[in-house]
Amino acid sequence: MVKEKHIKQDQVNNIWSKVWQQEDKTTPKMIFSSRLFIEGYPVFKKHFPNNFNRVIEIGGGTGRYGLKIAQEFPDAQVTITDIVDSSVKFIERLKNELNLTNVEVKKADVYNLEFREDYFDLIISDVVIQHLPNDLKAIKEMTKILKPGGVIIVSGVNLFNLPHTLYKLFHRKEYTYGYEKSYSKKELRRLYNEAGLEIINEDGFYFAYGIFRLKYIHSIFKLLGKAFNRITKFLDKFTNRYFSKKFGFEILIVGKK
Repeated sequence: MVKEKHIKQDQVNNIWSKVWQQEDKTTPKMIFSSRLFIEGYPVFKKHFPNNFNRVIEIGGGTGRYGLKIAQEFPDAQVTITDIVDSSVKFIERLKNELNLTNVEVKKADVYNLEFREDYFDLIISDVVIQHLPNDLKAIKEMTKILKPGGVIIVSGVNLFNLPHTLYKLFHRKEYTYGYEKSYSKKELRRLYNEAGLEIINEDGFYFAYGIFRLKYIHSIFKLLGKAFNRITKFLDKFTNRYFSKKFGFEILIVGKK
């Protein structure tokens, strides 16, 4: 894994540009049927405010969260952003294929969000923050455009998802995405506190993804990932989802301005 001090944001953006250029055949059905989305979207959704109109997804990548919100909440006005041109084009294509008229796709820099202050009711940013060397600046920028009383949900890769953390530790070469930081909930809470946000909830999901991802090393990990996902779901039924909240591949913090 590359050390943080050697990383520039442009390096990370260039890597992601190449990623999205290769996704020209990806369909809406494919992004909505991915296991990570199937596990993650219901967890995000349960933390949405009861009433919201203006929604923004920051660093959308595929735009899957914003697009799904636009589908399920047709009265909402949804904005999806990314800094990478190929991602913006990708999301625009999916938006058109889904015939969504309540979505605006914009190129935007998370360090300099050119939207009205105190504007959005709901901000979502899914596993973007770990690719940002200046994470606090990004959270502060998001906070500026969040309406007082609005909700912000930011997720990151979990430091305590040991399969993934150990993989990065022992990989001993540049990580695939150039830069990725794993977070503890304590670290994410600190960012929220320093940005002046009130923390109202925490969550996590999909422990097994850290194992499933290792299928690129050996196919046995695909089977192990499926098995551990069943085990996790069984344990969660009797523990108020303790295992997923504590050791999930992704953790998220829900905040309020």
